[in-house]
Amino acid sequence: MTANIGLYQNEIRITENQTEQLKIETLLQMARTQFKEDVVDQPNSNHALTYAFPYGDVIVEYTQLSEKKYHLYFTIRTDTGATHNIMDRITPDYE
Repeated sequence: MTANIGLYQNEIRITENQTEQLKIETLLQMARTQFKEDVVDQPNSNHALTYAFPYGDVIVEYTQLSEKKYHLYFTIRTDTGATHNIMDRITPDYE
């Protein structure tokens, strides 16, 4: 019985971690999409954008490498407090 309780608690933690990972991936995709729209509308803004989404917030710091290429640094914080940083490069007009 004790072993089964331990296994159940481990499964709960694994499920919580998988849910957080899914939130992080969703927030990343939402921020990338929003950034592409915003950078086309305002190509020379202040090089940092903040987005508030239902599952958390994302700060996108960016540097324009060329006319059509950007280096992005995402700081993602989920609604439960998990934080993750991701670097990426995009070309908004061609993706």
